[in-house]
Amino acid sequence: MYIRFLNSSAKVALIGRDLEALINIGKQFPNQALVIKCDLSKDDQPYDMYNTVMSEFGGIDILVNAAGKYFINKIAHVSLRDFERRRH
Repeated sequence: MYIRFLNSSAKVALIGRDLEALINIGKQFPNQALVIKCDLSKDDQPYDMYNTVMSEFGGIDILVNAAGKYFINKIAHVSLRDFERRRH
């Protein structure tokens, strides 16, 4: 799905644990892709990732969560408790 956004000239934050795969994608779109290594199960990493994206892009227009669990809700209404549920 992210390739479709990148091919449409969108700026995309590529976030995940497999940094090498993300870098390979990011190299194809150097002016659009922001590569961030992040493990959502680590307490501080989601906050650091969010701060990096906000600093680089100034905001988030679309969020695609492909981390093995998804929520259908506005991002402002997704809580830390929602993420905690996936650990159990």
